[in-house]
Amino acid sequence: MIRLRIPIWSRLTRVQRILLGVIALIVALFILSVGLGGNRADVNLAEPPAFIKGLGNLFGGPPAVEPADVGGDCIAPDPSPSATPATGPSPSVGPSPSTGPSPTGGPARDGRRRVVLGSCVLTVAARDIDVRELRLTAVDPVRVETSVPRSDEAAAKDVAANEEVKVSVDRDGASITLVCLSASICAVNVG
Repeated sequence: MIRLRIPIWSRLTRVQRILLGVIALIVALFILSVGLGGNRADVNLAEPPAFIKGLGNLFGGPPAVEPADVGGDCIAPDPSPSATPATGPSPSVGPSPSTGPSPTGGPARDGRRRVVLGSCVLTVAARDIDVRELRLTAVDPVRVETSVPRSDEAAAKDVAANEEVKVSVDRDGASITLVCLSASICAVNVG
């Protein structure tokens, strides 16, 4: 039997061979991804390819922004069975007639907070977590504007009614501007 010996390969340890194989695989996947359309003009950078989404799902996404970290004058108060907007805490048990959900304001039916706005700026407090995610669900069409995490660039997206958008927030916090598109008052569920 003839053995072909590659001088460099035979001198490498097992760990070095594995690392060399991993590097070769990464280079091959990069070349494959560029060759399969990474240079087309119709690429939508807002929607990453399925392969990238799959990797994100495999390793999990960023944690959600805590509700207490979100502030703004346009946020309706949290639903609470022992508080009314006019009088504050009450010793009675059960919701008062004035705290029920309304179609444009107040708490959402699923317990998330609702924002009533014409134009509003939500602020997300700074935390020690590198990147967090804030879910916004538009009840009415809105435009969402914010800064890109770890960058000085701004991003904007028009969100249709009943559509959800996830806004990434870095450790420094963020200001998220919401603007109604079709009416002077609209609603967005936060969380």
